[in-house]
Amino acid sequence: MVANKALIYKPGVHTDSLSRKEVKAKKKKKVQKVSLKEVIKEFLINGVLLFLGILTFVFTVGICYKIFILTKLKIENHRLAQENKELKRQYQLLTSRDVVLTKAKKLGLRPPEKNDYLGLE
Repeated sequence: MVANKALIYKPGVHTDSLSRKEVKAKKKKKVQKVSLKEVIKEFLINGVLLFLGILTFVFTVGICYKIFILTKLKIENHRLAQENKELKRQYQLLTSRDVVLTKAKKLGLRPPEKNDYLGLE
């Protein structure tokens, strides 16, 4: 009786007709000999594919780094342009005629008159 027991079926292995030793012997017979030329060819192809994969990875990282630097430079350029614009606005405000005249009056300065000029002859 086979009550409450699971039977495991492994494809390709017939436990009824072949023993384990016979299965191993059969597998050894299936191993084919490969020429050295084929092994070298496969090794070189795998090496080239590995090299191309690494090269692709390195280029991808390089491009990402360059994009990062470019983005940082654009942000810095925009910030400096805004700062330059603000400084120009402040310069124009501080050097305007009205501001200069107001500060000159506070310091007690007056516009030059005709007799204020000296001729050095």
